[in-house]
Parts: sequence; C-alpha cells; structure tokens
Amino acid sequence: MGMRRIIHGMLIAASLAAAVVGSFAGVPEAAGSWASTGSMAERRHHHTATLLEDGRVLVAGGSPQHIQYETTEIFDLGTGTFSPAGVLNGPRKLSAAVGLADGRVLIVGGEMGGVPDLTVSDAEIYDPVVDAWTRTGPMNERRDFPRGVRLSDGRVLVAGSSDSLTSEIFDPVTGEWTPTGSMNTKRDGCTLTLLEDGRVLAAAGVDIGEFDAEVLDSAEIYDPAAGTWTMTGSLADPRCQHAAVRLEDGRVLVAGGTEEDTVVYDSAEIYDPAAGEWITTTPMLYPHWTLDMVLLPDGDVLVVGGAGYNFWFANTQLFHPATETWSEAGEMVERREYPVLTLLQDGRVLVTGGMGGVSALVLDTAEIWTPSGPPPGDCNGDGQISIGEVQRAVNMFLGEEPVDCGVDCDQNGAASLGEVQKVINGFLGGEVSC
Repeated sequence: MGMRRIIHGMLIAASLAAAVVGSFAGVPEAAGSWASTGSMAERRHHHTATLLEDGRVLVAGGSPQHIQYETTEIFDLGTGTFSPAGVLNGPRKLSAAVGLADGRVLIVGGEMGGVPDLTVSDAEIYDPVVDAWTRTGPMNERRDFPRGVRLSDGRVLVAGSSDSLTSEIFDPVTGEWTPTGSMNTKRDGCTLTLLEDGRVLAAAGVDIGEFDAEVLDSAEIYDPAAGTWTMTGSLADPRCQHAAVRLEDGRVLVAGGTEEDTVVYDSAEIYDPAAGEWITTTPMLYPHWTLDMVLLPDGDVLVVGGAGYNFWFANTQLFHPATETWSEAGEMVERREYPVLTLLQDGRVLVTGGMGGVSALVLDTAEIWTPSGPPPGDCNGDGQISIGEVQRAVNMFLGEEPVDCGVDCDQNGAASLGEVQKVINGFLGGEVSC
C-alpha cells in the first residue's frame, strides 16, 4: 500500500510540474542521430543518388568544382562502404536520374566539361545486373538541371531547363523520346512531384530571360492523359532552390528556397491537389536553400542541409504533417550545401557529398541518419507522453496492466520504478529514451 502511495504521489507531482511548466517543459531530444559511414572515392556535388532494387545506392556523376565526373559508385548498406561501378559514357553534373520500373536507372541531361560548360541532350541507362551504362535515345532538347519523374505507367517525364518551355517523355520499352505539351513558363530549378492521380506538379523555379531572371511563385500541372500543362494556384512566396515531397495524404509540401541570394526562406507551403490551392503552413526552424528532403516510412519528412545566410547547415529537422509542426532531427557530422538524400530500405537515410564541411570544399563523405525509437510509454506513437500514458506506466509497475508501450527498457518482462520515472521525465520534457 505504501509503494502504491509513492507511485501515485509521483504521478501527482508530474501533473503539478506540467501545470507549472506548461509549454516550457524544455527542448525535446532530437528525433534521430547522424553517424559517418564509408567515404566515396570522389568528391561530389550536383551528383545523383538512386536506390536500387537490392537496397544498394547508385551514385553517379557530379563535380568536385570545375570538372565533371563520368565515374559512378555503389553504396552497400551491409558493409557501409562505396565501391566503383560502371563508368558513364560521358561526364556530367546537374543531371536527373530516375529509377525505372524494371530496376534499371535512367540518367539524362546536365552539363559536361567545357568553357563554358556544355549542356547535353544525351541519356544513358544503368543495368545493375551487368554493372554497365548504355546510351539510349537522346532527348529532343539539351537540358541543364532538368527534372525527371517516373509516371504511373512506367514512362518518364522530363521537364525544366533554363532556356526551354518544352517537356518530353521517355519510353523504356522503345528507348525513345516523344515531345509532349510545353510548359506555360520556363522553369529552371523547379520541382516535379508525381501526384496520387498520376498528374505531375511543377512548382516555382526561375524564368531566365536574355537580360534578367524572374523567380517564380507560379505552379502548373501536367496531365499525361491529355499531354498538356495547365496553370494551378500560385505559391505565397516566389522561390527557387527549394525542395518538395508528396505527403502520405496526397498533398505536396514545399519548403525553403530563395528569391535572391540574399533572401533565404524558412517558409513552407502545402499544395492541395483537390482544391488546386496552396496553404501556408508552419515555417521551418531555420531558413534553408539548396536543401533536400525525403518522406519517411512513418509519414514525417526529413529536411537536410542547404545554406542559410552565408553559411552551411549541419542542422536537420522533421516536419510532422499530422500537426504541421517541425522538430529537431539531429546535427550532421559535416555541414552540407547541395546534399543528396536517399531513403534506405530499412528506414534510415543516406546523405552523400555536397559542399561544406569545415573548409567549404566539395565533400567525399557520407552519413546515415537513424531515427530514434518512440519514447518509453508512448502508447499511441505520437512521439509525446501524455498524463494518461504516465498513469498507464504506473499501472504496469503495479501489475494492473500488461507491460508494453516500450516501458520495459531492460526487457526483463516487468516495469521498474526507474522505468516509470523515465516515462514521467518524458512527460515533463526531459529524458525520453531508454
């Protein structure tokens, strides 16, 4: 009876403390951690990284500064190392790479060496079975910094360029390109996002004219059935060098970017395809451009790297669509501008290359982000501890409820007084891990 009073006294104390501290309970721990993995053979930025069907990651092209690579590498999660892969038929950076339905990888456009750099129209396909690249039909237009997305039927839409309104479709069966509808606005550095209904959203970017450039707040939709682009709702902020990802509910998150080199956004917006409108959501914790983002298996979005005002970010953050809030996701080992993210098959995230580090050089390093497990006592999986979950942990200690919800940190089949204290600490914004 005395122990029961002690435990319930702890519960009352936790409740009183929560009433006092309210929303100032403290800064929660980051929801993940970064660790270095094997380094690449080459320093790379403006490269591509594509997940293969067997779980390895293909890294292709890129540039250490003023030259372009034809080399490629493969990251093996099992060993944490990179190894050389088949060599491209031509060097390139600022290309687009798209995984095909049959497991091969298409890489298109970009720039190769020259003074100035030469924009290319050629395309190649990587076959992981034979570890080799083969040229396929060239695009109808030369494209630097193109965007590509695999359509629902397995074909690939490529659009976006500094000097062209056109877009085209690649058929992996025939290896040929077919012109399709032209965009309404030239969009260099836009984002292309496949929607749930098979259409494609092109958001923002830069319209580069002969004598000036306009950063765009407009967006348009490609309809594969009609082969046409149609304007849709405009964003609240004109932006380029931003990032976009489709959320689990079918909406599209756009975040960060810049209007001018001196104006860096922390703002974020969500596009609703049903309404054809953008809604401003909670801003990021930090302003970013030249960032990357990826949708995680739990529906959250990891945002990594990029630049702020004349510095590079090591900070990373998570967007939680259910609450439209942001939280810390841990600090990378190195600061990175133009990082490239790849979601691995086990739910972790690989970041490769970019520019930054201590000496602002192009990087050959790579890191892996590992998400934190749910805090002890988090029965509903929302990442937070409620007063009801504290009560449940107390009941587990008293033997009134089965031990679950991660309370049993030492996995001995029982909830100890120390483990209940961890749950209470989590409720108060303190220690939240086993």
